[in-house]
Amino acid sequence: MERAAAERLQPLRRRLELAGRSLNDSSPKAVMARGYARVSLANDPHGRSISDSSRLNENDEIRVEFARGTADARVAKLHNDSKKEG
Repeated sequence: MERAAAERLQPLRRRLELAGRSLNDSSPKAVMARGYARVSLANDPHGRSISDSSRLNENDEIRVEFARGTADARVAKLHNDSKKEG
């Protein structure tokens, strides 16, 4: 009886393990470890991410968060070319 229960649980454990891996692989830190970074305005108290350069102005101070560490920078020039999407 215990063996039958263990055999029934095995596929469920495997599914749970795979779901956990998938969740971990899509975490922000895992994505940044693949070379991506998160950008926010340096003075934003909420640290909201910026995903569109049209939200920035030249000379804005930004914070760039990498998988390990951060960097503060200033926007020198903006390139809002919507034709280069993708």
